[in-house]
Amino acid sequence: MILKELLNKKNEWQNETINSLKRELIFKTNIDINLNADSVSQRLAVIYGMPQIGKTTLILNIIGIKQEFISDVSRVLRAGLSKGNSSTSTAILYRRSKDDRYGIACRSFEYNNENGEAAFFEKSEDLEEKLRDIRSQVESNRRRTDILHIFIPDKYFEKESDLNILDTPGLGSRNSREDRHTSSIMNTYLLVADVVIIACKADDIQSLGSIGDNAETDYLPMSWKKLPNHYMIVTTYSYSQASVKNALKAHIKEGFYNYIKAYFKKEMDKILGEDCKIKVFPIDIGGSFETLCKSMPEYEQELKSANSRMLKEIKEAVKVQKESTFFSVVQRIREESDIRKRDIKEVNEKKLEDNKEYRQECEKKIDKYEELYKKCSANLTVLEKKDKLCSDADKISKEAECEYINYDKLGGIKESYFMGIVKKYFIDKSPKQEFFGNVGERLRGFSQKYIKSINDNIIGCVTEGEDAEEFLLDYAEDLKLDDDAIHSAVWNNVKSTFINVFYPEKGGWFNKNRLSPENAEKRMKEMAEKYRDEMIEETKRSMEDLIVKKRPVNAINRMRNDVRRIERLKSKMQEKLNAFSAEIEKLEKEKQGIEENEKKDKETFRNYMKIADREYNKQRNRIIREINSNKFKGDESLGRLILLGLIERDHSRIKSKGAIL
Repeated sequence: MILKELLNKKNEWQNETINSLKRELIFKTNIDINLNADSVSQRLAVIYGMPQIGKTTLILNIIGIKQEFISDVSRVLRAGLSKGNSSTSTAILYRRSKDDRYGIACRSFEYNNENGEAAFFEKSEDLEEKLRDIRSQVESNRRRTDILHIFIPDKYFEKESDLNILDTPGLGSRNSREDRHTSSIMNTYLLVADVVIIACKADDIQSLGSIGDNAETDYLPMSWKKLPNHYMIVTTYSYSQASVKNALKAHIKEGFYNYIKAYFKKEMDKILGEDCKIKVFPIDIGGSFETLCKSMPEYEQELKSANSRMLKEIKEAVKVQKESTFFSVVQRIREESDIRKRDIKEVNEKKLEDNKEYRQECEKKIDKYEELYKKCSANLTVLEKKDKLCSDADKISKEAECEYINYDKLGGIKESYFMGIVKKYFIDKSPKQEFFGNVGERLRGFSQKYIKSINDNIIGCVTEGEDAEEFLLDYAEDLKLDDDAIHSAVWNNVKSTFINVFYPEKGGWFNKNRLSPENAEKRMKEMAEKYRDEMIEETKRSMEDLIVKKRPVNAINRMRNDVRRIERLKSKMQEKLNAFSAEIEKLEKEKQGIEENEKKDKETFRNYMKIADREYNKQRNRIIREINSNKFKGDESLGRLILLGLIERDHSRIKSKGAIL
């Protein structure tokens, strides 16, 4: 029996370490605040969740406030704020008062009484006034507090109540920016707690899947879903949804309690995964539950029975959670570290590596598209320059000034004509070929000069200004007009029109149709003008035909489509690249957060071990003194030797676990 009693003390130094941590982190104020003797050793639960979800009412139920007093206590704690607007402005520890007075204590001196001890009030209104002042100072960032201790009168509690609950600012609290110091040590609170209760509204359960993913805004560790012995979930407003109301009517015979529990378990499996073993407790409390019962009087008893049973299970679940020993705290740190390395860090590194490869592939494709884009753009530029040259050539041909042809400038034609007449009628030789050949040569000289000026201007478009580009010079050559072809086409037409005018088929020297010198001169002028007019039109027509053949309209359209297509492909690839870059930045940030958490784990362990070493050495030295005193014989002496070996083994095991963090 003596040996058994001694061996039961093997966790003494660990328990004292936990109590020391609680005193240091949670219960300690400037001076003693008149704690109950066993306050530090009582079970500690931390509740975590969004504000305005009924956390205060949930807490009062869990810590054992009698149902008939919950409404009054809740009103006092709201300190004049309406329901749903009393979100926690700092971390609050709800505790049982040693008498029937409300009390308050905090490390910040002005929140205690004039002696620095916990302040207790005869009237609840005095506490409400104090709470309003605290909330105002914290939310305006005029004051930062440590944990605020609120003592609730003993008379409001059920007989058995040995649980302290720490209500954290949690997610989305109104002063989350100002209360940085609370968030910075939240992980410490979670470690020393015996259980962490995650609370959320039933219609917000989807948000549970992402809690812990963002180290900057979430206080929970990334691995919380894999630690069912330390976490539990409570959903509020769970029976008020229309779907649940309908289910209540449909499943009333088989039992609403069984249905609602199975329903939320199934929903949670979808969100957290079927392998998640964390227990879920759906409840409905406070005003929403009262309203629900009034709206469904025929099911009121079933609702209250299911809700009461669920609340009882929550209390039991909190009680049966294994109390934290220092070994379990270190184990949590180790599990968190292992899970982070195995399931988070490795996944992060794999995703990071994959995304970097994807980004590299995108960069290569973008480079490829960039090359194609440059080539297509260059080709398009060439085609557009050719197209512009076509437009310029067309404009030049249409706007070219054509010299007016008069009779005098055809010198020698008159004499040729009249000499031909004499030869025809007196020498009997035909002068037609000679005459029109002479006229044609004279007019051809005129057209050559006109078309040459057009061709020279086209070449001038290319050579003017900067150095001429080879391809444009070649293209300009292709756009040059053929003066021989134009002259032949025009002259043949003009000649066929005037040949019978100058040389009628019938008639002799004295034929009245024979042209007189005056008429012949007039017709010659008409023939020259007709040639000029038709030559101008034929030049324009020839240029238009040439441009139709040479202008790269279809090629430009195809190339523009290619350029646009490449731009679209490049743009889409750039979007992918940006997405991968953003993901890499996010993963790098996560990696940095993981590494920072690893450093914090090591620092936390070192700080904890300082306290643990102190408590361990106290017990070890005491045992050694007892052994060396020779006061104990037989089983008592043997028991102390065994106890000494056990605590040395446990201490060594704990240090080794921390050493490989």
